[in-house]
Amino acid sequence: MFNKNKKNNSPEKEIENNNFELTQDEDINLVSEEDISEEDENIASEETTLIDNQEDELSKKIEEQTVEEVSEASLFNEESLNEKAEHNYSDEEKYDEILDDEEDEEKSTGLIEAEKAYKKHKRNKTLIKVFSIVLGALALIYIGGAIFFNSHFLPNSTVNGKAVSFKTSAYLTDEMKNEVSDYSLHLVGTKGTSAYIKGKDIDAKFKDDKEAEKLITNQDNALWFTSFWKHNNIKKQIGVTYDKTKLNSLLKEMPMLDKKKQIPSENAKPVFDGSKYIVKAEVIGTSIDNKKFKEVLEKSIDGFLREVNLEDEGCYIKPEYVSTSDKVIAATAAMNSYLKAKITYNLNPTTLVVDAKTIAPWISVDKDMRVKFNEAKVTDYVQKLANKVNTFGKTRNFKTATGQIVKVEGGDFGWVVDKDAEKTTLVANIKNGDVVTREPIYSQKAVSHAANDDYGTTYAEVNLTTQHMWYIKNGKVIMDTDVVTGNPNNGHSTPQGVYQIVFKQSPAVLKGEVKNGKPEYETPVTYWMPFNGGIGFHDANWQPYFGGDRYKIGGSHGCVNMPPEMAKKLYGLIATNTPVICHY
Repeated sequence: MFNKNKKNNSPEKEIENNNFELTQDEDINLVSEEDISEEDENIASEETTLIDNQEDELSKKIEEQTVEEVSEASLFNEESLNEKAEHNYSDEEKYDEILDDEEDEEKSTGLIEAEKAYKKHKRNKTLIKVFSIVLGALALIYIGGAIFFNSHFLPNSTVNGKAVSFKTSAYLTDEMKNEVSDYSLHLVGTKGTSAYIKGKDIDAKFKDDKEAEKLITNQDNALWFTSFWKHNNIKKQIGVTYDKTKLNSLLKEMPMLDKKKQIPSENAKPVFDGSKYIVKAEVIGTSIDNKKFKEVLEKSIDGFLREVNLEDEGCYIKPEYVSTSDKVIAATAAMNSYLKAKITYNLNPTTLVVDAKTIAPWISVDKDMRVKFNEAKVTDYVQKLANKVNTFGKTRNFKTATGQIVKVEGGDFGWVVDKDAEKTTLVANIKNGDVVTREPIYSQKAVSHAANDDYGTTYAEVNLTTQHMWYIKNGKVIMDTDVVTGNPNNGHSTPQGVYQIVFKQSPAVLKGEVKNGKPEYETPVTYWMPFNGGIGFHDANWQPYFGGDRYKIGGSHGCVNMPPEMAKKLYGLIATNTPVICHY
């Protein structure tokens, strides 16, 4: 409908114009046609085709828009047309302006995209070239390193503490040879002890056994690069010869090996502190394990070590048990369980106590920390108890009814501890942790534990010299009478000593020693109170009188003859187990 005076510029001319506009407005440097390679020309051709297609589509849209606008314009009144004319703004000019702007924009965008694609392609080619070069370089370095370390020690390598990184086996061998001449080994002991062994004193010489070459051969050369962050500490015997006889002579003069000067180690163990068992800490001594010492010494010399710590190498004889050992702790607890026992012996009026202090020496541990209860020591204690308590057979200082002090020997009266039974009971008390007060177990009892007075204050006294007897009860004379004792002239003297009433019998028949199948005598009595076998108190109505010297001519076979009325009285007063003291 409108006359379109569209500029008929060729595509090449438009590109040139656009290139000029881009240069002026956006400062974009474009690539000249001469610099574009054949591949780039193909890309530009594809982009041009794309732009033409887009231009056709845009033209169609503009035509459609123009038709629409014309239709709308026909509806405008004349006043609207005049107004547009006043503004000098024609539809044809608007169309041309829109078309030109869109064409310019599309062409510029296409060229920019083409340039970006080219630069990306070129950059990728460059990266590939760089990566290939780096990879090749790394391969060459790896292969070179593998070849190099076939004859050299790896990085961070030491041999017996000597740095040998990047060195050859020849270097290590030469170093070893040089060190032999001034070689010395420092032996570091405990508690400040030390000693030196010099190579010249034992005729030390280097022996080239190709061991250095073997060390390099055994390296993991395929992974040589890992040695830059890993340490390769090699401990190996390097060939050396020396005079062992001279070495042994040198060791004999070494103070730290002198047995007399060594302090033996001691195990931790339970010890009694006065109230309980505690763990005594172990003692680390200076006694040396000679076999282990020689092994370490030979290895150190063979390896050209300059110093060796004997304690670190286990050359000292150390305690088998330390304070924290389970067996030591368990043994201590077991021993303390025995100390819970407390046995109090009632020795009226005194007491004797078996407590922790008494028991502790009876308990010990063996070399394997097993608790041992020494029953032999318990036996010794019970024997001492018996020696203290027993009065049987002892000589007594006796105060007579008349106030005289006489020595009384013999008899069968007195305390007697049953040692076997007492030991068994005491061991059981201790092992059970018993706390108990009791008497010792006796096989025979007396009356009192007072010194020289085990017969107490109630007893019968017979003076064999004055032929008189007394019955004392609670320290007071209750009765006394003359008596007739055994006839000394025919060998029937009444024995002195302390005895006790065994039993009482009324009536009874006294029988003598059996001879020819018959008793020597048979004498009936009314009151019979024996105290020493067949000897005892009894009534004797056949005696014409009592006391004086009657016993020398009409004395008994050993019994104490009493007037019948006095025998009756005594029988009613005296009890079984009452002491009887016969003296001169």
